[in-house]
This record gives sequence, C-alpha cells and structure tokens, in this order.
Amino acid sequence: MYTPPQIPPFEFGTTESFDALRSTIPPRLMALAAKGPALLGLDSPTIVVAGMAHLAAALGRSVLLDDGTHKLAAGFNLAVMADACSATEWLPSIGKGWLDEAASLRSLTTDEARALIRQYMQEIAVREPRSRAGDPQIDLHLDHIPENVVNMLRTQYVGHKTDPVAMAHSLVHSSDHATAALNGIMDPFHEWARLTPGKQRQLDEMFTRSWMGKPMEMTSKGDSVLASLTCLWQTHISAVRDAFRRKPSTLTQTPPPILLLRQQGTSKRFPGIEATEFAEWARVLNTAFASRLQSVKPAVMVLEPEIKQLAATWFAQFEAALAKTPQTIQPWLSWLPDLVLRIYQVLLMSSSIHTALITLPGDKEQIRPLSLLEKQKTMSDAIALTRWLAQEHFQSVQGILAGGALTFTDSTDTEALEDDILQRLKDHGPLHPRDLQRSFHALSAHTRDSAIQRLKSKGLVTIEPDGMLRQAA
Repeated sequence: MYTPPQIPPFEFGTTESFDALRSTIPPRLMALAAKGPALLGLDSPTIVVAGMAHLAAALGRSVLLDDGTHKLAAGFNLAVMADACSATEWLPSIGKGWLDEAASLRSLTTDEARALIRQYMQEIAVREPRSRAGDPQIDLHLDHIPENVVNMLRTQYVGHKTDPVAMAHSLVHSSDHATAALNGIMDPFHEWARLTPGKQRQLDEMFTRSWMGKPMEMTSKGDSVLASLTCLWQTHISAVRDAFRRKPSTLTQTPPPILLLRQQGTSKRFPGIEATEFAEWARVLNTAFASRLQSVKPAVMVLEPEIKQLAATWFAQFEAALAKTPQTIQPWLSWLPDLVLRIYQVLLMSSSIHTALITLPGDKEQIRPLSLLEKQKTMSDAIALTRWLAQEHFQSVQGILAGGALTFTDSTDTEALEDDILQRLKDHGPLHPRDLQRSFHALSAHTRDSAIQRLKSKGLVTIEPDGMLRQAA
C-alpha cells in the first residue's frame, strides 16, 4: 500500500532544492527545461514555472477544482523578473503551442466568421434527410444573423494591456470567460504604477476575485460573471520596485496574488523553437487548448478525504510559518498556500494529456482515471513544488522591499554577501549560523564562516554565548 511521504517542516527563508523536484515535473516540460540553457539561455527552474503557468492558462476554465466553497481554475499569476538590461521577450515562445491558436481565432474578420457559420450550417444540412448542403435558405438565414452573434466567434483569449477596462473587455469576449494577460508595449508594472488609484484598486480586485473563484463585476450596472484572469508577465526588477513604492499605490496595502520569480540566465535573441523538445511541449499545450475549445461545460474535480488531509497538512504548516514572519511582509505571502490547488490541477491534467499523446488510436485501455494512490502522490508533488515556489517568492519580495540585490545563490562578491547577511539579521533578528546558511540557496559552510569572521572583525556582528549571530548595535 502506498504511503504518502511525510511533509517536512516548512519555514520561510530555508532552502528548498529544485533538483529534488525534477521527478515531480511533467516529462515533456522537464525535457524542455533540461535543454533550457542551450535553447533559451535560461535555467531549468525558470522554464518549469513558465511552462506550468502556460499550461494552466491554456486550460482556462475547462477544468475547475471544487474546494468546498468555490470552484477554482488552474491558472495562476506569474511575473518573471529580469535585470533592467534584459529586454528579450521569451515567455510567449514557451506558450506557442496554444498562443498561436488563440491568436488565429481572434484574428477572424466578420466575413470569415460568417463563412465559418455557413460551413457549420452546411454540415448540419448534409446530415438532415430532407435538406442539402447547397440549400439557398442557408444564405438567407445567414444574412439575418445578428452582428453580435457573429462576433461571438471572434473570441479573445489573450490581452496585452495592464488596465482593468481592457482586461474586462478581454474577459467579455472570451467564450469561456478566461483570459491570460501578456506583455504589451510597456513593462506591465510600469503601466500599473501609472494607473489612477481607482483603476489600481479595480485591477487588484479583478486578480483577487479571480484567485478566490468569486464572480467579477463586468459592467457599471453591476453585472457579474464567473471568470478567471491570469497574468504571464516579463518585467524588470526596477519596474516592480517602482510600482510597489510609488505613491499613491494600492500594491503596498493589498498586494495582488502574483507569483514573483527571479529570471535565471540571459534569454537568447533567437530561441531554438524548432527543437524537438519545443515541438513536444507545444503538443501538450495545443491538446489542452483544443480540449478547452471543445468543452461544453467545465469538468469539476473534487478532493477526496485523503487528498484533503494532505492539503490540510500543508495549509497548517504554512499558517505556522507565516506567523513567524514580520507583519509587514505577511500580506505579500498570505495567498501562497492556495497555489497548491492550482499546481495539483496542472499536474493531474498534464498526466492525462501525456497519456493521451502516447496512446495509439483505438487503444482505450491506457486512458483511465488516476487511482487514489496516484492522486495522493500528485498532491504530495504539488505540495513540494508549492513549497519551493513559496521560498522563491519570499526571497523576491524580501529583495524588493529591502531595495537590495535579489541574491539567490552563493556569491563570490564578498561585499554583496556580507550585505545580504546583515540584511537577513536585520529582518529576522539573531540567527544560528546553520539557519543563516539555509537562508541562501547554495552557501557553503566555509564561505559562511569566512563572511561571518570578516563582519565580526569589522564590528558589524557579534556572536552570543549560545552561538547565535546578532547584528551589532
């Protein structure tokens, strides 16, 4: 009998290893991520998170998870932060498998939309015993179809403006009320910072309502629909800092549920999108989006008691860890535990799509529902990925609020490392050297001890009798 692995204690600021998560990641995505440096110039973790976000966006609201209160879509918000000198847009390349298809649907002209309706009507006529495809009544009826009905075929699944009115317009024109917001001409956080306070609040509310699975108000009359809005943004660290610090700004009071991830690597100007790994991942996204277009109504997942218990363990751990963080940072983190429900859906759907893609035509035996044991493992994998993402987000927020460099690995720059150690002692108070070491992704004991000795000799830190490291008064 399968026994779910014990979930180790969780605490913000400790190290979660990406290498230990490779087996939890969808195989086609991991294959692409493994070639990340060669094909895109980016490290595997960056591609993995971007790929999962694109798969969730491609699914839209075709699959929902019932958490007992609301029905949640798989989509989650992602902002990948790069240095100011990095301007290459690589994020859409990872989503080509569904973005190209979504763009082609939106680009239909009115005449093309009417031609598509005519095609459908002809196909129906052929199946009717007393009708024929060339029936002139088809064109007669077609001429009387209202313009707004024709425009229903001109769906909009992707928006490019950081503005609540534009995003609401995209949702209204999405056939399933799910829209992904991608970069426009300007950096999305620069656009956000320049919105009026009223529009900032509207935008924040749209993201929050979507995240909570609550209806959104779409018109001035108070009309509301169940809709899902997700962003997949590339941004500069300076733009995020500017948006968070600019006054007046709602971001500092009610930070939206947007996962912040530091881009690792320098993106290539010409990514290797012709590679086999790209093509295989594109098939996954295309399958997800095709299933979305064919869905009459969303498929609803329920959490079995055993799966709920695993998730509840994670939520309890997170709540205890959040209480130990400074109150000023808690609003930026409080939404993170719900990310596990999105990752769970992404992993389940990617498994189903992978099985469908390797199943031969006519071979139905391989396509089967996942067993409870497989779902338990999937939830355990989702928790492990969420823990890692929570640490990445936490470090990003710390770096932004502190105004210093966003350091994610051991640094050979001794001054930068010393500054980072002092900042951690300032934020968290006295730390044991082992706990300090764990707050970095790859800090060796030797490098840690050398930095501590340099700081001690400068009179910047003291070591207490109990071994705790403290910032000097």
